[in-house]
Amino acid sequence: MPLTNVLYVDDEAQWRRLAQAHFRKKLASNVDVAADYASGVKKIKKRFYDLIVIDGLGGLCFRLMEEVKEVPHGPIAIFSANIGIASQAKKDGIPFYYKPQDLDKIVRTYRK
Repeated sequence: MPLTNVLYVDDEAQWRRLAQAHFRKKLASNVDVAADYASGVKKIKKRFYDLIVIDGLGGLCFRLMEEVKEVPHGPIAIFSANIGIASQAKKDGIPFYYKPQDLDKIVRTYRK
C-alpha cells in the first residue's frame, strides 16, 4: 500500500522545504512538516502518519519518539548529520539515515 501521509520534523527551515518537496514528489501525496519537537508531537497526536522522519533535533528526537509511542503511526526514522545521535539510534535499533546523503535512501526504503 503506498504511503499517503508523511511527517517530516526539522528545526531548519531550508531542510523542511527541501525534504517536503522531495518526499512529495517521490514518496507520498501529503507531506506535512513540523519545525520543532512540540509541534511534531502535536501533529502526530492529531493525525495518522504512514511514515515519520525526524531530524536529530539536538537529541529531542528520542524524547519525541518516547512521547508518541502509544499513538498509532507508521515507522519512525531519524535523518541527521549528528554522529552521536546515529550511535544512539543504532544502539536502540532505530532506523537512521545520514543527512544529506541518505535522502534518496529514505525514499527507496519506504516507497511501496
